[in-house]
Amino acid sequence: MTRTEKTVPLCRRRHRFSSGSLSPEKPSQRACFTEEKPMASAEDHMRRCIELARMAQQNGDTPVGSLIVRAGQVIAEGIESVKTRMDVSAHAEIEAIRKACSTLKSLDLRGCVLYTTAEPCWMCSYAIRQTNIGTVVMGASVPSVGGVTSRHPILADPAASLNSKPPRVVASSLRAQCESLRQKRKPSEARRDR
Repeated sequence: MTRTEKTVPLCRRRHRFSSGSLSPEKPSQRACFTEEKPMASAEDHMRRCIELARMAQQNGDTPVGSLIVRAGQVIAEGIESVKTRMDVSAHAEIEAIRKACSTLKSLDLRGCVLYTTAEPCWMCSYAIRQTNIGTVVMGASVPSVGGVTSRHPILADPAASLNSKPPRVVASSLRAQCESLRQKRKPSEARRDR
C-alpha cells in the first residue's frame, strides 16, 4: 500500500478529479487528506492485458489487449477490435491511446506506460512515438511487423524522424503467457501476421 495525497476544495459539491487538474481559486479553500490505495504492479497490469486479449479473442478478433498507466493509475484500456468494428486501425494499442488522449484531453502522453500482450506493429509504434509515451511493456514478439524486432524498428530506432525519442521497451515477465495466447488461435488466424 502506498499513500497518495489529494487536494480537494472544502465544499459539498461533487468533483471529478484527474491528477493535477484541481486548482481552486484560493489556497485557503483547499484541504489535504491522505488516502490508502494499493499500487498495481507491472505483472498486475500485464495480467489485465491478458484478460482484455481473451475478451478480444471471444469477440472473434486477434487476442491482443493493451492498457495505459500514468502515475500508477490505469487511465485507458484497449482490446483488438479490427473484425468486430470492421476498422483496420482498431488495434488494442491504438484504442488505448485514443482513450488516454481523450481522458487527459491531450495528445502528449509523456509519463505514461503502455502495456500490451503483443509487440506493437508499425502503425501502433508510430502512434506511440507521436504521443511521446515513455515506456512500452510488451508480451509476445511479432518479428514480421513489430516495431522493435522487425526489419523496420519504428518504435526503437532513434534515427527515425518522428519528432520524439524512442520509448524504453521492456519485455514482460509474463511473456510466455502472452505467447500462448497467440498459439491458441484458429489455424486461419495463425497465418496472419498479428
